[in-house]
Amino acid sequence: MRSLNFVMVLLLLLFIHCSSETGVPGIDTRPPLESVLTLELTFGSELYDTKDEFLLARPWEMDISSEGDIAIVDEEKIKIFDKFGKGKKIVGGRGQGPGEFDFSPTLFFGPTGYLIALSKSPMGTYYNLYAPDYQFIEKKNTRNKQPLIDILQTKVPGIKRFEVNKIIPLNKSEMVYSVYFFDSQGKTRFISIIHEKDEKITELYHAKDPITFVGGGLISISAFMGYMYWHVIPGRKIMYINTDDDIHDENEGSFYTINVLSIDTGEVKQISKRFTPYIFTDDWEKEYIYRMESRNRQINREMIKFLKEKKYMPSILINS
Repeated sequence: MRSLNFVMVLLLLLFIHCSSETGVPGIDTRPPLESVLTLELTFGSELYDTKDEFLLARPWEMDISSEGDIAIVDEEKIKIFDKFGKGKKIVGGRGQGPGEFDFSPTLFFGPTGYLIALSKSPMGTYYNLYAPDYQFIEKKNTRNKQPLIDILQTKVPGIKRFEVNKIIPLNKSEMVYSVYFFDSQGKTRFISIIHEKDEKITELYHAKDPITFVGGGLISISAFMGYMYWHVIPGRKIMYINTDDDIHDENEGSFYTINVLSIDTGEVKQISKRFTPYIFTDDWEKEYIYRMESRNRQINREMIKFLKEKKYMPSILINS
């Protein structure tokens, strides 16, 4: 399950890179984090007096609102609990109608309590929008956003495929979302962050997606390549980190950059933080080769060579 993963990433940054050493024998030898997280709430079973319809059977996805409501995808529905774990409402369900989804959705709360349930289907990527009281508002296919297609075509003429993978609703008619797409040769994947208000669309950010590697005519996606994180924060701002912006200087040290972008003005403020980098070692290579699938070995060997020449792991490393 996912819960405020971007915020947690920022908090964990304060703890992970605190060593004075610059190399480790392998990827499993980092010192464990201790006393970082505290269990605050347990709910969802008969042991905690949860009503039958709110019992959790196979929880898949979750997010938490700014008011503390907890939304969980379970049994192909969205179950809403208050901050104390008491069931409030159940919305959505399997299907193709309004408020329904073909596959279990990804959930995104906005800062004002609006909720997006984003789901893929053979016909495209859909989202259902719910009000702060969880009343259904609308269901839309992201492929049908012509103003978005117009923006993407300025970068890749004739573009036909793109993926909206995250949407944060600001209110009933305003949202921020990220879009992934490849260049015309299919060799470079890009990410754009889009602001949409009353169907007027503005691009706030655009960069190469650091997570992809192309070699031997194949494309591989690995967190060891890097990552681009973003989330909406209070004050109508977006905070993002692109690990391609990591700086390594033999004299000054290593730094990652937190960017704070104004949705309304486009102004960007940057916060540079020092961190202790980890090196791509021979032991890391042996373990990575051991784990990877045989059908991907050629491209992964090329990627390993590229990463070891790059030397340092990205400042933020998700589960790979």
